Amino acid sequence: MSLTSPVPNPATGIAFTAVGQLCFYCETTILTDPAVHWHGVIGSIYFHPACVFPLFIRLARDLHELERPDAYRSRP
Repeated sequence: MSLTSPVPNPATGIAFTAVGQLCFYCETTILTDPAVHWHGVIGSIYFHPACVFPLFIRLARDLHELERPDAYRSRP
């Protein structure tokens, strides 16, 4: 993961921005930097900073459910 910025990198002169990209979590257009960039096997995904925490909570719950399936089953 990395953060985007409209400010060019001093070493390369390249600015890495997320403006105009869709947020993977809320599916709205990112209008300003900074944003969170995540590069995966099939490409890049972007997040508004405020969308990272709710996604993390859901991922953590899914992982917990996989590790402890009995904790999430309905009881009679």
